Amino acid sequence: MDIQLTDYKGHTWHLAGAQEGDEGVTLHKISGTDGKLSDHPVPTTQHFPTHTYDTATPEPISPTLTVSITHTTSLTTETTIRRFLDGLDFYKPAILTFHQPRQPELQLFVHLESPIGLPEETAPTDTTTLEIHLTAQDGRYFGPEHTSTGITTIENTGQLPLWPTIHWKGLTARVTEDKNGPIILPPALGTTGLIYHTNPDTGGLITDTHGYPNHNAWATLRGVAWTRPIMPGDATTIDCHKCHIHWRTQYLQPWAQTGGIVSNARTSNNSNGRTWATASGRPHAIRLFD
Repeated sequence: MDIQLTDYKGHTWHLAGAQEGDEGVTLHKISGTDGKLSDHPVPTTQHFPTHTYDTATPEPISPTLTVSITHTTSLTTETTIRRFLDGLDFYKPAILTFHQPRQPELQLFVHLESPIGLPEETAPTDTTTLEIHLTAQDGRYFGPEHTSTGITTIENTGQLPLWPTIHWKGLTARVTEDKNGPIILPPALGTTGLIYHTNPDTGGLITDTHGYPNHNAWATLRGVAWTRPIMPGDATTIDCHKCHIHWRTQYLQPWAQTGGIVSNARTSNNSNGRTWATASGRPHAIRLFD
């Protein structure tokens, strides 16, 4: 299995598998990678009542990495350590990527969970071992980002309910899902368009492509809701008229069987047939404040 860490500055460290240790950092041990559902039901709130199909949420995942850091042809061990640690942050997410042969990549968005102390051996050496404690508040692994338009069938092969997002530009966009019915989308007159977040935990929020809420567009959908997710093992057909639908299958373990059936006009678009765009940054992020 290939394991990579892309820090918040965009630098990728090949920790295990192909190109392992090319940047001077090698993974010796990884633990705490499995997620689990909370034993506590989702609390009912005044605005977003609890749904019977979603009675538990994933708890945070807290992986621990034990890495060996050494010098490279151009950097000393000390410089490599400094650059590696400088790309990890308590607030800005890094991405742990897991990839197996003939399977799509799974990504875990992580932050530092605790400060990193000095190595046990403080004398100058060619190799230093560090233990890195991370946390993923999402509590889930994200598969590749899929996108489609027109009539599309989506099968949720993941382990968690799937709520897609709808992207559109223009005046006449609408989306129809076989279990939710038609939704007429408000005008999107900007150059980049708008995004409808179907998950009711967000209140059916509409944002621009940078994650900032568009309150005028959001108000036009008041009382209109995408009523249910695509449950694991379930499938649905969606008709996106002058819009695009985006989704990422979600898992609780990095070793989970991944794949998925995505059909558009009876053409297979699964991960082994089409190369999907790689999402950048935290998926489905909403920027309420700066």
